[in-house]
Amino acid sequence: MTQSRLTHFICCILFHWIPAYFLDALILISGNKPCLVKIQERIHHGFEVFEYYTNNEWEFKNENLHSVRSNRNAREVIQYCVENDNVDIAKYFEKGVHCARYFLMKETPDTLQSAKRMMKVMYTLHIATRMIFFGLILWFFSNNFHMFVKLGIFLQGLVKVFLTSSSDTTASRVMTDL
Repeated sequence: MTQSRLTHFICCILFHWIPAYFLDALILISGNKPCLVKIQERIHHGFEVFEYYTNNEWEFKNENLHSVRSNRNAREVIQYCVENDNVDIAKYFEKGVHCARYFLMKETPDTLQSAKRMMKVMYTLHIATRMIFFGLILWFFSNNFHMFVKLGIFLQGLVKVFLTSSSDTTASRVMTDL
């Protein structure tokens, strides 16, 4: 998920929907029931649900907590520990992820190494796919550069024609220059 809706939409089309339809076609040709498009629809719905919460910056005001913290006596400081100065934030979130895997996803800790390995494989595949995609775009533009140059010259000539508002002979001269 990205901050830009347009970028997210383009990435979903290129990296989610097109591969899902392509692989479903291969699955259908092999004689099995296609399922990836249905799974992608569920993923897309999940993205839509969480988009509002992930793309907005949330600011919570907690002046009351600050005033309570500053007005505590010595006994309350010991009894109500709200100081987080000695908390290692990285370890805190690491434990949170492990607990989410265990309690929410029902995954045992022994699957952690295989999950990390799979994550590295998926990341490498993601980078390779992007490199191939942008390489193909670069190859296409380099092989068709002359076409874009001619198109640029043509458009430049059209702009000159419309800006100068001269006779029809200028427009025909621009067309013959190409």
